[in-house]
Amino acid sequence: MASPDALAGPLRFEPRRALRTSFLVRLWAFLAGPGLDVELANGISPTARIVLSARADWITRPRACRIVAQALRRAVEAAEQPPDQGLSSRVAVDADAVRVCRDDVLALAETLCNVVRPSAYGVAIARQLALNGRSPLFLQAPDHREGADRRLACTLDTAWRALEVSADFE
Repeated sequence: MASPDALAGPLRFEPRRALRTSFLVRLWAFLAGPGLDVELANGISPTARIVLSARADWITRPRACRIVAQALRRAVEAAEQPPDQGLSSRVAVDADAVRVCRDDVLALAETLCNVVRPSAYGVAIARQLALNGRSPLFLQAPDHREGADRRLACTLDTAWRALEVSADFE
């Protein structure tokens, strides 16, 4: 008599993208995006909830990764320009910290564009870094400026290392 395991057949790994999600789940993941990005950047597994899985699928698409890479490159360009004296609604880049970590910022942008199947954790950290005005990439309040270059370097290193890990382990 065959064992139950033999009757079940071989287990096949199916990538996250193979899971079909409903339109409403994808819409919810899009609308709640920033909050879900924070959860993913904090290390919560995309398999914890279906909406996290849908968000992970969304942010790890090549186009979404290129947008983050472009934002990182623009931050480097902004740091190299003289400070804007006019009024602007944009959050100012911490030019000193970005200049110190320039090569690491550009390396992260390059990695985002070239990685075949990025981990949602790494992409979420990079998204938080590039798109969240409270990240170490941007100028903080005067009492939080000390050590900004170290915080930026640590965040870049964490994102880069997380991108090295295969998405198969999520």
